[in-house]
Amino acid sequence: MSRTLTALPADRLMAVVTGILGTPWTPPPSPEWPLVFTHEDTARELSFHPEPKNRRIVFHVGPAGADNAFGRRRCAKYTPDITGHDSIGTWLAGGDLDADKASRIRALAEQTEQSATRVDELRGPVLTRTAGRI
Repeated sequence: MSRTLTALPADRLMAVVTGILGTPWTPPPSPEWPLVFTHEDTARELSFHPEPKNRRIVFHVGPAGADNAFGRRRCAKYTPDITGHDSIGTWLAGGDLDADKASRIRALAEQTEQSATRVDELRGPVLTRTAGRI
């Protein structure tokens, strides 16, 4: 991620996403990239970060605290209309982040979470021990 991204854009996006996701999701304690929201009831986390090269926001949904073991994390990308801004960072810092723009983020987050849940259902529980396996 670019070093030019500041906490201000993260703070703005965190506020928008917090309003969309509601109380089941716990926002991160500080607005730093990536923003990682957690959902205790489902033991999931949703993380966001800007991808400056492609001028989009990338987010992942998956089991909380887990890597991409067995492909359990799902990814989605949101490319906003940043017309009038030099980069995704300047759009996040001063662009229009109203509920209409952010609703696409919510739809992607919900679809990605549903997909991750279905993958978990089909694959069964994560194996915690691998001793004796080839």
